Amino acid sequence: MTNNTKTFGKEYQLPSPALLDRHNDETCEQDENYLREASLEIEKTLDSFGISGYVSAISVGPRVTRFEIALNPGVRTVSFPKLRPTLPWR
Repeated sequence: MTNNTKTFGKEYQLPSPALLDRHNDETCEQDENYLREASLEIEKTLDSFGISGYVSAISVGPRVTRFEIALNPGVRTVSFPKLRPTLPWR
């Protein structure tokens, strides 16, 4: 394996292309704690508006995390527009 790094002057050296290799999809414990706390916060906010539901799935992407909410039977979705400004967006 050859070293493909280039040096620009004496101050800067390009990083190895290996930085772009895919890493396994493990999340660290800190991320799992954040996801758990954020899910609980969403469920508390739903409950405070009288909406019975829960976070059913979490999709973690490179920039955006999507929380899917499952509503209990009989819950009307017309109550969501007033709810959006109160959810914690980070």
